[in-house]
This record gives sequence, C-alpha cells and structure tokens, in this order.
Amino acid sequence: YEKTISIFRELKSDIYQFVNSCKMISPRTIQAEISFLDEFYKLIDDKEKLNRALLYPCDKNGTGNVVIKGLQN
Repeated sequence: YEKTISIFRELKSDIYQFVNSCKMISPRTIQAEISFLDEFYKLIDDKEKLNRALLYPCDKNGTGNVVIKGLQN
C-alpha cells in the first residue's frame, strides 16, 4: 500500500485545491471535505496509526470487518 499512499502525498496540494475550487458544493460541504482530508493526511503521516487502520480487518483477534469511523447503526 505504500506506493498508493505516496501517490496521495504527491497529489495533496492538488486535491485540496480541487476541493476548494469546486463551485457545485456549498462552502459548508467544502469545509467538511477539507476536515475529512485533514484527518486522512494526519492518518497517513502516522505510520503506526496507518498500519493499525489498514491491518485491523486482517487481525486474527479482530472482527474481520472494516470499521468506518463515524458510521452509526
């Protein structure tokens, strides 16, 4: 997955610029997307947290399910 993560790092400024320049969504939605991106980049910049997040579904002691932060029943 490191190659994919490096692509996201390379494109970081372009991704933020794209979201900020989108005229078809409200400023509130843009801010929500920016917050999501901030959390995403914070995660991929912390190798330990990234490994936990990506490897959890494969953890023999885990549920085997992907856990989506903030998702409620």
